[in-house]
Amino acid sequence: MRILHLIDHMGLGGAQNLVLDLVETRSSKIDVAVWTLSEQVLSSAAKRLESADVPIRTLGLSKFNPLGLLRLRTFLRKENPDLLHTHLQFSSIFGIAAALSLGKHCPRLVNHVHNDPLLHYTPWQRAGVRLLAPFIDVQITSSSSLRKKVMHFLGNRARRIEAVTPGINLKRFEQGNMEPKHMDHFRGGAALVVGTAARLTRQKALHVLLEATPALLAAEPSTRILIAGDGPLRHSLERQAARLKISHAVAFLGYQSDMAPVYRAMDVLVLPSEHEGFGIALIEAMALKIPVVATRVVGIVDAVEDGVTGLLVPYGDAGALSSTILRVWERKQLKRELIHNASLFVLCKCSREFMTARIESVYFGLGKRKN
Repeated sequence: MRILHLIDHMGLGGAQNLVLDLVETRSSKIDVAVWTLSEQVLSSAAKRLESADVPIRTLGLSKFNPLGLLRLRTFLRKENPDLLHTHLQFSSIFGIAAALSLGKHCPRLVNHVHNDPLLHYTPWQRAGVRLLAPFIDVQITSSSSLRKKVMHFLGNRARRIEAVTPGINLKRFEQGNMEPKHMDHFRGGAALVVGTAARLTRQKALHVLLEATPALLAAEPSTRILIAGDGPLRHSLERQAARLKISHAVAFLGYQSDMAPVYRAMDVLVLPSEHEGFGIALIEAMALKIPVVATRVVGIVDAVEDGVTGLLVPYGDAGALSSTILRVWERKQLKRELIHNASLFVLCKCSREFMTARIESVYFGLGKRKN
């Protein structure tokens, strides 16, 4: 079966990692290619695709060059895939529309919804997704709570919606691979290290973590905050840290190609997001036996069972966030219980092989091209 993944870009993000994991663990029955609307391709992503013997094509679409849309239809006709799997909102709209314009040569259509359309999409994007929904064979969401949101958003316009838990490469997070010197660099001698791994965007709400930091410093003056990731709000967050007079305690690490030593340096991982598809950083930290604290929002409630695999706090509540972080750090028995339960959850349900098998079962269930 010939599968074509179409995504807005192959820069930083959970959707991009999901595509890479899918193609790296594909079955021998799958022939796959990856296309991006824009020319943004992370060098590490390009290397992983090359190692997996997966071709990548960039269409060069931008607001200054709309011709990428014309190329998309032409290339789709030439590629002639059995199934088109789209990711992120622009690809979902332009890719599905281009495929439908092929008429009897239209491939089977699978759309991956990585975020809540009502919170993450613009009005015109929401309109486009609703308009095209009846023509999409299967919508895949990253969590059951997100599936409910998509069902509410699309109503009876959706033909079929499946929730598939994302997976990670568990071998990358084996305890034996870690050396103390790699972690010491990030800890900087702090007694309490709180970290996060996220795109620096509004969705991730990292301003709330910064608002919680003064209370953490009051409880433990050597507290260190690690922020791994990059994005458009970096300078804004740096200015906020300066206003709060906590810059000395906050390290903006930028993009990290190997997150394992960063996670291992943390005492607690925090994800204060407004919403998530699932929250890959949470299960990566769980795999390394790092306790997690996150917000009680769509997506995250599937990744974290409150009081069992981690602790949840209300969105936007900096006071609750700081007190919960300190609770995990100070109560050793609670920490041990959370780590034990989270490790079992990740091992049983969050491998990328398990995820790929679930998604490929959707592919094979649909069969080859409609014509």
